[in-house]
Amino acid sequence: MTALVSTETTLPPSVKRVVVTEHMLSFDLDDGRTISAPLDWYPTLRLAKPAERQNFEITHSSVYWPDLDCDLSSEGLLKGAKEDPRWARQAYERVLRDKRKLQKTAPAVLSVLKQRPRKLRPVLKAFSSGTSKALAPK
Repeated sequence: MTALVSTETTLPPSVKRVVVTEHMLSFDLDDGRTISAPLDWYPTLRLAKPAERQNFEITHSSVYWPDLDCDLSSEGLLKGAKEDPRWARQAYERVLRDKRKLQKTAPAVLSVLKQRPRKLRPVLKAFSSGTSKALAPK
């Protein structure tokens, strides 16, 4: 008896549209289905800034976020795959680094604003009016 083995491979469905909200990720597929997953499954996307989440590239069955170096496929989403813990840890570390930088610079900026409001008024006026005369040395 001879067994027939199919050599045909099935490609994952292509992504036609991506919707990323604060809590949900959705792919519209070329076969008419829409698949969604909670953003909590993908900490890299969940922790990203809204502008970073909206900057993505669709390539057939894959979606890539270049600012985050994050790549998800329709096949993974269909299988219910969550983000690998190693990548999630990197996302958390990135957020902590950014927060530390902000904590270091924020007090200095605030102290300048509090101590020298009169000196900053010409600079702010120049930027708001689009001229740089106030910035020219006297």
